[in-house]
Amino acid sequence: IESIEEEGFYGLKSLIELNMNNNWIKAIKKGLFYGLESLKIFRLNTNQIHSIEVDGFYGLGNLTELNLGFNKIKTIKKGSFFSMKSLLKLQFTINFIELVDEEMFNGLSNLNEIEFSANSLKIIKNRSFSVLIKLEKLILKTNLIEFIEEDGFFNLKNLNYLDLSSNNIKIIEKKSFSYLNSLTKLDLGSNYVD
Repeated sequence: IESIEEEGFYGLKSLIELNMNNNWIKAIKKGLFYGLESLKIFRLNTNQIHSIEVDGFYGLGNLTELNLGFNKIKTIKKGSFFSMKSLLKLQFTINFIELVDEEMFNGLSNLNEIEFSANSLKIIKNRSFSVLIKLEKLILKTNLIEFIEEDGFFNLKNLNYLDLSSNNIKIIEKKSFSYLNSLTKLDLGSNYVD
């Protein structure tokens, strides 16, 4: 499958799980998933997705799990996930994402797990994940992260698992983890910390 026409899934009101992995889909455009209001699990991994339009997942308000791994996503536009208030788990494993900021996560107020393994992240900027107040698990392993700004993990008071292994971290700045009061597991293996 290379493309989906607008409202291509219209009428599938009872569909709970949709697997579209291993296809040739290149872009997520607004209106493609209209009519899938019961969908809970959506797998779009291993496609050729390089862009997600603003509100590209409109109509998937009950979705709890979304896998966008193994694609060609480089940036995530503000508002891409705005209508996805029920989403709990989001995966971006093996893409080309270089930067994350709080605006790209607007609408994901209930997200509790996000994975950015094997991307091109170089820095965790201040407040990058601050709107994800219910986040419990953050996986950032196998990136190019060299630096975490002091407020990089601001507002992540529920985070209990953080994986920063296999990055290029050389220095841990003062108070880098000061907001992570619930953290029970931290993996910093295979970095360059002195």
